[in-house]
Amino acid sequence: MAFTLQPMQGRSVEEVAEWVERFIADKIAPIVFPAARETLARYKAEGRTLLVISATGEHLVGPIARFLGADDFLAICLETRDGCYTGHTHSVLTYQHGKVLRLHDWLTQHGATLAGSHGYSDSINDVPLLQEVEQAYTVNADPKLAAVAVQHGWTLLNWQR
Repeated sequence: MAFTLQPMQGRSVEEVAEWVERFIADKIAPIVFPAARETLARYKAEGRTLLVISATGEHLVGPIARFLGADDFLAICLETRDGCYTGHTHSVLTYQHGKVLRLHDWLTQHGATLAGSHGYSDSINDVPLLQEVEQAYTVNADPKLAAVAVQHGWTLLNWQR
């Protein structure tokens, strides 16, 4: 993370937010799968809580989650000092088992449970998280994740643009 955060070190939160806004418009919006938009809309209509959990920094995950209509997000927490990013992280990283730890903290804080929960991932790194939810889905899984999904009886989805 220290390496990937180097370009942000010393940059203001506002400056990075402007970069992220353009990035979402130019790079993220055009590649969101139609099936993802439909699924999110359906869950929203059902009154489900939409929580994005990502191993990416909160400077990206928060705005992307809002763009997608999510209710909340968990991401790697970035340290700031005097309104600028330091290039360091804090808190438990939302990566592999860290996602599970942060999810359970979030559930406790919000008085929620995983009853009726669904989880989606395209990464083998999310197996611990997918094992926590009631219904797991893999999206465009690579062979390793597909094999684990078959073992666990998880739904394999193939989303196209």
